Amino acid sequence: MTDFDNKLSKKQPSIFRPNGIRATLHAHLRVLIIDDNEQDIEILKRYLLRVDYTQYTVDHAISLERAEELILMHDYDVALLDYNMGNQQGLALFGMLGSKEIDFPIILVSQQNSIDVDQQAIYAGCIDYLPKSELSASNLERAIRYAVNNNFIFSKLMHLAHHDALTGLWGRSVLVDRIDQAIALAGRIEVRWALLYIDLDNFKIINDQYGHKVGDALLVEFSDRLTSIVRSSDTAARLGGDEFCILLASVDETHAQQIADHLLQHCTEPMVIEQQTLELTCSVGVVCFPDVKHEAELTAEVLLNLADSAMYRVKEAGKNGSYLL
Repeated sequence: MTDFDNKLSKKQPSIFRPNGIRATLHAHLRVLIIDDNEQDIEILKRYLLRVDYTQYTVDHAISLERAEELILMHDYDVALLDYNMGNQQGLALFGMLGSKEIDFPIILVSQQNSIDVDQQAIYAGCIDYLPKSELSASNLERAIRYAVNNNFIFSKLMHLAHHDALTGLWGRSVLVDRIDQAIALAGRIEVRWALLYIDLDNFKIINDQYGHKVGDALLVEFSDRLTSIVRSSDTAARLGGDEFCILLASVDETHAQQIADHLLQHCTEPMVIEQQTLELTCSVGVVCFPDVKHEAELTAEVLLNLADSAMYRVKEAGKNGSYLL
């Protein structure tokens, strides 16, 4: 189970299931109120205390600087951000946080009720906008609940868009993007990296003999083994079916070959799945950059095709090995 799934499992049982994505009522939420008006802070806190089925842990900041400190210290489920913070706009918080990724929704609250403020909130990335004149315990609770659940759904969709649903590895689109980034980086500084294209040998026979459930479990186990041998700077991806790829950062030909040999030894050890001991081998094509020679301009797709061709040379030679192009 991934960290993302572990986080989701702490939520309350589903109350509806839109397109298979779970939304929930929450037993506990951590809220950050960012407002320089202490009276307004107390009003918001009193509203939250009136909610029966959710317990709120509430922190507050009366300056953007303090808000930034708290955000760096704690994991929040939602923030309520005042539009006016003294001489600053509350939306300036987004700029202050810089490159830090805010993974919780922010609701803008304001004494002003205008389309201009509404549009500014949307442009900045707020998930909702509430005029203070319209606030009540019920609509504040509802806004928070919808914000948290919509943020969850968005996060889940983004996760599914970038990861393989079965194995949790990166998907093809992320791999292609990172290869393109590596090519661009190599154009500015001297850098070496390698691409390993991996195809499981005779997977179709295993799938047909033992069924898709066993086949899927084998793919998951193989993916876990791949993950265990790569570094955090590398990218392991599933391209589809029984095809995988690893982008190895900062390696030369010798190191890339060593990793391919380690993969062939470690990842193909017998697997026990559904009380069946399965023997597995794989074929690995290796391409090193910038050593690879090719007439056309090198792109992610060109390099993937070259690595795929190297892998097929292993298949033609009897499988269960690697070939460095």
